[in-house]
Amino acid sequence: ASAIAELVGLPMSLGAFAAGVLLSESAYRHELQANIEPFEGLLLGFFFISVGMGANVRLAIAEPVLIFAGTLAMMAIKIGVLYALARLRRQGQVTSVRLALALPQGSEFAFVLFAAAVTVGALATGQAARATLIIALSMLFSPILFALSERFLIPRLTAKTPPPAYDVIEPQHAPVIIAGVGRMGQIVGRILRMQGVAFT
Repeated sequence: ASAIAELVGLPMSLGAFAAGVLLSESAYRHELQANIEPFEGLLLGFFFISVGMGANVRLAIAEPVLIFAGTLAMMAIKIGVLYALARLRRQGQVTSVRLALALPQGSEFAFVLFAAAVTVGALATGQAARATLIIALSMLFSPILFALSERFLIPRLTAKTPPPAYDVIEPQHAPVIIAGVGRMGQIVGRILRMQGVAFT
């Protein structure tokens, strides 16, 4: 990964990504996947720990209105776009709402892109810190928003279906039910008939 990063002139994080893309098309893909799989959760944990350690909490305290407004604006735009795409694909209203409210958060790959943009000078450090906080807060709010929608919004959108019309079973006045009239059922039926016991 470091060799690819130096060769292409990318930061180490994007070099690792490029190395993964190249190796995914190789003949060793399954072997590499099997070797990395036990460490997947650990590496993912390290990634999010590093993102959390890199988040500028003081900036959120200093500019709470800007950070929260940016988070809400980004989530609202994503919800609107996802809902519109689902409706264009002729999905029902409930399915469209569920899709839109399940995916309004920013992507974790944005953290890698922000770091790369700061490294090459395309993004100022303060802007990257604000964007990182906005993405992190959107990840925090998304499951809460989805849970609230499932609790309060989806039941209101779901059509009230009438109860099914069940078949009416007329009373047979028979205390015995023979389930299956094979040879044994026929024998039992004959015995009951001889005893004067009604059966169904």
